[in-house]
Amino acid sequence: MFWDYYLYDDALRLLGEGRKKLGNAALYAYEAGAIYENKRDYTRAVAEYIKGAAEGSSAQDRLIKLSRRPAQRAIVEKPTIARTTGANPDVGAIALRTAVLEAQNRRDDLVKFLLDAAARSSSFEALDKIRETSGRLGLEEVQGRSLEREIAVATDPVERMRLRLELMRFYEGKRDVPRARETVEALYAQNPAILGVVRATADFYWRNKLQRQAVDVLLAAAGAANVTLRSNSRWKRRRNRPWPRCAAGAAVAGGITARRSTLMRVRRGHGGHLR
Repeated sequence: MFWDYYLYDDALRLLGEGRKKLGNAALYAYEAGAIYENKRDYTRAVAEYIKGAAEGSSAQDRLIKLSRRPAQRAIVEKPTIARTTGANPDVGAIALRTAVLEAQNRRDDLVKFLLDAAARSSSFEALDKIRETSGRLGLEEVQGRSLEREIAVATDPVERMRLRLELMRFYEGKRDVPRARETVEALYAQNPAILGVVRATADFYWRNKLQRQAVDVLLAAAGAANVTLRSNSRWKRRRNRPWPRCAAGAAVAGGITARRSTLMRVRRGHGGHLR
């Protein structure tokens, strides 16, 4: 009611009381911002909108509209930049700054911002957000760098392997086969006994017409297998199961006969002795 009758200070006082009572300083951020706009106090209006600028919110929508206006652009610019400075910028601040730059069609500035934010972040949530945004906007350099950063900050070895394989597929999807090959070969060199890495490496070689290398990887895996485990009852129960379709199966079917007998041993035994 106060707002309707242009009693802006009374309206702001009432909103302030509600925030204090409920312990939420961002409550009614859109309404408070709109009141300050009516008072032509755009600095405070922007500050209020930023408080409630969750993705898809009315406060964010209004903030973005103001950012497109020449008269208010600088007022929006300063606080949205300030919120993303320092190490580990908040994911919400990254999303808001991205939305502003995207709305202003500042693609070069957006690329620069996302690359910088990724380099300073050690948060998987923030890095995932950067990667998701760059994928949506087709910013391949940012996608690759944010994925590399996730690998660098990952502490779990299994997660790091998964991310490195994802990076390999990213390069392969860009048709950058040399970098994809470098990535998967480095991973395989460090983890030659991990079944998932062995299969991913062999499948990569096979997809890229490197059949000899695919077979060599599988032969090496067979040679490193634990002989004891080959003869246990679990292996005996499994040896007649159909082998999952992957590069080695294709290699045998494709007629690489010189190594057929060894490959057949890999087919029968791979399920029980590689960990």
